[in-house]
Amino acid sequence: MENPIIKVCGMREAENIFQLSRTAVDEIGVIFFEGSARFVGDAGIASIFLRQVTQKTVGVFVNSTYKYIHSKVTEFSLDKVQLHGDESPEFCERVQTLDVEVVKVFKIKTKKDLEDLEKFKDVVDLFLFDTKGEKEGGNGYTFDWSILKSIDIPLPFMLSGGIGVQHIEELKQLNLKNCIGFDVNSQFEEEPGVKDIKKITHFINSLKNIPSNDL
Repeated sequence: MENPIIKVCGMREAENIFQLSRTAVDEIGVIFFEGSARFVGDAGIASIFLRQVTQKTVGVFVNSTYKYIHSKVTEFSLDKVQLHGDESPEFCERVQTLDVEVVKVFKIKTKKDLEDLEKFKDVVDLFLFDTKGEKEGGNGYTFDWSILKSIDIPLPFMLSGGIGVQHIEELKQLNLKNCIGFDVNSQFEEEPGVKDIKKITHFINSLKNIPSNDL
């Protein structure tokens, strides 16, 4: 895969967001789910920084109301809304009216977890495949990516779930039709919500073939 899209999710601290924005990252994600250790919370300063970055900004929501999503799209000037819960196709279609890209997450353990893709293909812009685990996200380990080769995936998708620097060479060789990029989070943290920028820079530059002396 040439020049994959790289998204770093679970950002929370304003200075950390600023540091990340100076790398070659493509998308910066913030989590609006109170059950997450990376919940952005009442982050007025963070919202200011997110409105200033050149990267696409992504808000992650879990079974939120349309009103709540609308308010955060406005406050943070979000470019994308990632729906990580049990949202229906009808709800996804309504979120599209906010003039944002809509991402529907599927949490994967077996092929059965991909059965509903067709129901969403006309009401979202892309899929994200994450690891099914005890937490809604940030479980810290991968699922069996070969599952994705056994089914026709009708939209572009990004891969998530426990991806770290140990997967760089495997990701370079990954041959999955319609896979456009990778979403990383917990494997790059110094603590929940705070990312190791040097480690992220090495990961991004390695996948994008950017010369780097980091690490």
